[in-house]
Amino acid sequence: MTVNGCTQQPTVKGRIWEDPLGWAEDKWQRIAFMPGTYKVYLDVIAYPDGGKPYRTSTEGRETQVSASQQMVLLGAFIGGLLAYVLKRYYGVDTQLVLKSGNTLFRKVLPYTEWFASGLFGAGMTILASRLSDTFPVKVSANDFWGAITLGFVFQWTGVRLLEKLPGMGPAKNLNPPPNLPPPNPAPNQP
Repeated sequence: MTVNGCTQQPTVKGRIWEDPLGWAEDKWQRIAFMPGTYKVYLDVIAYPDGGKPYRTSTEGRETQVSASQQMVLLGAFIGGLLAYVLKRYYGVDTQLVLKSGNTLFRKVLPYTEWFASGLFGAGMTILASRLSDTFPVKVSANDFWGAITLGFVFQWTGVRLLEKLPGMGPAKNLNPPPNLPPPNPAPNQP
């Protein structure tokens, strides 16, 4: 819908710096949109040689309308970020142990965890919806609010699942403590 069908003029996109309220309203409409099957009607009126209407026709078809991928990604990112904030607030510790030898990476990672949690929620949501037959449960985000939910759930539980993979969990002490000698027996008392 980038061109007006009657005038053949391109539709003007609202920019945040030109009309902030109109831009926010447009984004809110996209967020609040409920996907589903809608019946779309098309009315055609033919005007031969600029005269009175000669013939009219109306046709209706059902069509499946879904939310844009950008809104689904944004929702999943926000859901992952929300889970990260709640984990930090309640002290839930599920950080992965960084095994990289790069010291710069080790210094930067704690400051970007919030961004990585949003990306993790978004990535897992898209992965789960694209590979639905490989996950134990068929999941799909059809709208912004469902994507927030999935992003939250995957961020909350997904890191724990990743920690169970070999090499991804907390560091284990590979050197067990040395065997201690048995305690001295009590001296025999007469």
